[in-house]
Amino acid sequence: MEIIRMLSGTFTNREQINKEDEEGRKVHPAAKHIITPCGHLISNIPEKLKGGFVIEESYFDMGDRIIDKHYL
Repeated sequence: MEIIRMLSGTFTNREQINKEDEEGRKVHPAAKHIITPCGHLISNIPEKLKGGFVIEESYFDMGDRIIDKHYL
């Protein structure tokens, strides 16, 4: 699926954080998102859904702690 290919990869908001630092106003936490296709690992799903699943991992640096979230 083309949309899965386009969404897959590792993404950060580093540019946003740098801009906020330059402006002297930190609004958002630093974040890292890892999106990995996983449809090929799921058994017994309908043919039209194969390849249509991703695991989305998000990591947020809140300064004093890191929060991680994972979704299928």
